[in-house]
Amino acid sequence: MRSGFVAVLACVGVGTFMSRLDTYIVSVALPSMGEAFGHDMGAMAGVMLFYLLAMASSMLIIGNLGDRFGLRRTILAGYGVFSALSLACGLASGLAFLEVARFLQGLGAALLLVAGFALVPRFLRSDRVGSAMGVMNMVGSLGVLSGAPLGGVMVQWLGWNSIFWVNVPLGLAAMILCWRKLPPDETSASEALFDWPGALLSMAGLWGVVLFLDSLRTTGLDPASTARGAGGLVCLILFVLRERQVAAPLIDPCLFANPVFNRALLAKLFAFVPMAAHGYVMPFYLDWSRGYTTQATGAALAVFPVAQSLTAPLAGHLSDRKDGRLPPPVLTSMGMLGLAASSAFFAATLGLDADWPTFVFLALSGVSYGLFLSPSAKLILTNVPPDRRSAGTSVFTTATNVGMALGVPLAAYLFHLAGGEALTADNVGNLEGFKLVYAANAVCGLIAAGFALASLRSYRRRAGTAGGGAA
Repeated sequence: MRSGFVAVLACVGVGTFMSRLDTYIVSVALPSMGEAFGHDMGAMAGVMLFYLLAMASSMLIIGNLGDRFGLRRTILAGYGVFSALSLACGLASGLAFLEVARFLQGLGAALLLVAGFALVPRFLRSDRVGSAMGVMNMVGSLGVLSGAPLGGVMVQWLGWNSIFWVNVPLGLAAMILCWRKLPPDETSASEALFDWPGALLSMAGLWGVVLFLDSLRTTGLDPASTARGAGGLVCLILFVLRERQVAAPLIDPCLFANPVFNRALLAKLFAFVPMAAHGYVMPFYLDWSRGYTTQATGAALAVFPVAQSLTAPLAGHLSDRKDGRLPPPVLTSMGMLGLAASSAFFAATLGLDADWPTFVFLALSGVSYGLFLSPSAKLILTNVPPDRRSAGTSVFTTATNVGMALGVPLAAYLFHLAGGEALTADNVGNLEGFKLVYAANAVCGLIAAGFALASLRSYRRRAGTAGGGAA
């Protein structure tokens, strides 16, 4: 029913908007926070890093708990945690307190994203999932689009604290909406033991690997960072081995029995490495190499989410078509091939003393991600057993955030390899770092397209059995 479609989208859309808005609105406020706390920008990086790592390392756990305790309870908890910790972030009087609050706020964002994406296939028919995902991605893009300009206005007139407080009324309103519109959970708490050792291994593994990559450009392969990275890999290997043997695993092995799910998941991970790398280096390129002001940089960056938000609903609609002319694997591979082409184009034209290549790249890459995101979400989430929706969604969202967590340190390290110790104003004339990053982004796009296209045969074989879905 139309009213049910709108109600579910409203319940999950606010959380998607808030989580995306928060990432970009905080980046604009980092200089003001650093001035208020007496720290430079390097020290303020933890404000972003802890938030991202909290999401990436907790989603598997949250997905498991969501299946045990219910999606309605999970999303209500997410809005409550995110709103309360947003208030705490705004009240922070020191960097250490703010970093802790940001980590806990990231847990709230993880609750929102896992429950939100799982609620869509749970309460909507399968022939409306793609359209719903398109709308959700458009809402997320609006959060990205409004983050930079809104953050600039609020920081200038109301102070950096205000960017966190804006989440509080939004979160409380969304909690009321979810309480009234979402049906009660049918799931009761499972009596099976929760796999805490597996949870700790997965978190330690992700933290070890990401922090190792983050330290490469500053300390290189020193004993401490190497031990951290090796320890992270060992934890991840032990986690995989444990999941195959434990009675109540965080990740049900049956999820990976589906080749469509596996290949689409790998495509998702590789797609988000270049997205994060681009978001990290592009502002530096515009500010230093093109001489843009902060306001002009924010306006230019808006081209990407605008193009994405206009394309995502159309791609979602196309993925729902029953004639099968453009199935999700084809749409996702088209999107990633577009990303590879646009990234290669941008890397080749960086040396031109002109603005038009930047705007062409931003528009084409936005369209490319718009083509990829909605069909990719449908491809993954509709190939999950109905009783494992939340667990499957947690794997889906974990792949997204792990890709982003890897993208930032990898981009910084590539820039370092090209001749700069760090991204500083001293590297204004060094375009080689930017070229290397976008060349690597093109390679990631090709890899993601390959994985997406590899799922086409299995998808078509399974498509004949698809149908039904939640009402």
